[in-house]
Amino acid sequence: MKGKSNFVLNLLVFFLFIPSILNAQIDSSNTQQNPPQEKPSSLKQNAYFHIRGIADESNNGDNTFQIKRARLEFKGSINTKIKYHLQFEAMQSPVIKDARVSFLYIPYIEVKLGQYKVPFSMEELTPAYDFDLIENPKVVSILAPFRDVGFSIRSDLRWLNAEVGIFNGNGEQLKDNNKKKDFNWRLVLAPSKIYSIGISCYNGMNTITNGSQKVDVRKDRLGAEFKFEIDKAFIKSEYIYGKDRNAKSEGWYIRLAYRVIPNLQAICQYEQWDPNKDIADNKENILTLGTNLFVDGNNAKIQLNYLFVNEEGMPIKNNRLNIQLQIMF
Repeated sequence: MKGKSNFVLNLLVFFLFIPSILNAQIDSSNTQQNPPQEKPSSLKQNAYFHIRGIADESNNGDNTFQIKRARLEFKGSINTKIKYHLQFEAMQSPVIKDARVSFLYIPYIEVKLGQYKVPFSMEELTPAYDFDLIENPKVVSILAPFRDVGFSIRSDLRWLNAEVGIFNGNGEQLKDNNKKKDFNWRLVLAPSKIYSIGISCYNGMNTITNGSQKVDVRKDRLGAEFKFEIDKAFIKSEYIYGKDRNAKSEGWYIRLAYRVIPNLQAICQYEQWDPNKDIADNKENILTLGTNLFVDGNNAKIQLNYLFVNEEGMPIKNNRLNIQLQIMF
């Protein structure tokens, strides 16, 4: 374990110091005439936690209070060309959620390396402290790739955002279990400040153990997203299709929100989840009604959601009430 940790550390140091070495060679002729200047640096840190209450109508559902998250986040820059992002979680495992370094040596290009959220899905890329609802839509929670280890190249223009990446494909702090890497890209067009439209694609491979044999299983995802926001209201919607081996699944959601008064927002969301397209009467439909009370913006926020859950074929009684307090400092 120690040898693996040293390898990762050496690899990270190697990537960090490549730009510095190159700059040192380029600027060596000016060293005597121009004494070195202090490089600009910055550090921003914040912490937040979520205290949640759940009341589930189903027989085996949760009726409890819980600390859902307790996180500490660091963001900053070593100089104008190198940025970093670290995030730690106290309530879940693994502890390290994000450990990312970004290089900005080429105009309009950001090269990211480390562990961070795979660029897929507008909802999945939203920080937990900025969620519109307490829970992600079911299709996002199940199909959207989460955090992983790898690297990506991102470009931000005035109306176009594009990112392409290669990842292990096994999730947080896990090495790859096969020789194939997972490939991902995301493209978002925003011709206007009030709306954007995007598409994401993910192609990967998982190795699973079947008895005494190891089998490679395809993992493919395709997503589309739309957002419209004006004044006090917004509309957000996403569709995600997934294929794991021979199983095909899909889902979508549409969300509407309106700021009733400056510190109170009303939200309505309708979503549909189909875990297997080859099985009839298998969909789950969920209507969520909620409010967000911004006591002090995101620093102190109270969220209240009620979920009306309806299963096709064999409906069960499993509506759910969620309430959550967010404190951020």
